[in-house]
Amino acid sequence: MSNSYNNDQITNKEREGNKDDNDDNIINIENNFEKKSMKKILYNNKNSSDNINSRSTKQRQFVFRAKPNWTLLSQGAEARLWKIPNYLPCGKSAIAKERFPKSYRHPVLDQRLTKSRSKAEAKALERARKGGVYVPDVHAIQFPVLYLEYLDGPTVRQQLEEVHQNYINKKRDCQLDENIENKEFILETLAKQIGSMIAKLHHNCRTVHGDLTTSNMILMPSSESEEKHSNSQNKRIYMIDFGLARVSTNIEEMAVDLYVLERALQSTHPELEGTSFFSNILKAYHEEEPSINKDIASTNKKKICSKDAVLNRLNAVRLRGRKRECFG
Repeated sequence: MSNSYNNDQITNKEREGNKDDNDDNIINIENNFEKKSMKKILYNNKNSSDNINSRSTKQRQFVFRAKPNWTLLSQGAEARLWKIPNYLPCGKSAIAKERFPKSYRHPVLDQRLTKSRSKAEAKALERARKGGVYVPDVHAIQFPVLYLEYLDGPTVRQQLEEVHQNYINKKRDCQLDENIENKEFILETLAKQIGSMIAKLHHNCRTVHGDLTTSNMILMPSSESEEKHSNSQNKRIYMIDFGLARVSTNIEEMAVDLYVLERALQSTHPELEGTSFFSNILKAYHEEEPSINKDIASTNKKKICSKDAVLNRLNAVRLRGRKRECFG
């Protein structure tokens, strides 16, 4: 009886010992598996980072370099403008808009943003052209460079400053009567053209410019025969710099677009204060008859807002702007 009991105890201890050994083996296997899986994860992460770096270096192989005969016209926060002589076979010049890389951004992200913004600007220019707005032609796109038509004309800002300077000179020479009539005619003509152009952009193209200033409007002769006559008043206004443009039918965004222009006129052209220049712009904006392009209407089927609603919202935007000036 005792022998059988002892034998049962021994077999139970052996079973428990074998069970502990099995548990230790299972734990060792799990630990080994975790170590192998961690090594695999680290190896994959290393490979993925290497792939990202190699991909970014491959994508950034194209480095834009301006040629010695190119002329730097201007540089802003986002891009440089280069004048390329004899770009077209006919001998005409072109503009290279170079979006330079930002060192504070990741190279891959920077390249994606540059590519998407260049593509969006080219689309906005084409959309504006279809809507009847005068804009420069897009010759080619080679990221990060956009090749555009070169417009050899003064900006509206330069024209307004020239008109004001001529007025001062004539006033000094006591020739006011003729000069006042000429100044009023020029200002009224420019205001009508600007208002009509913005109305076409908003309601025909369903596009908001985002940076409406007199520096982003260029005066060009309406025909080749008028290029010799620099004093001719029959000129077209071309709109440039669509880097911040976006498709929108929002009343608020259109009103803010007009408000940006109003503030730009107040800060850049203080001599226009007390004149009816901006009110003439709004009048021409309101009177412009919309004509929706079929291609634009098919891509954006939202109902366009009325001009009265935009002008009413402009008053509300003005009030918000004044409150911000008063109270910070």
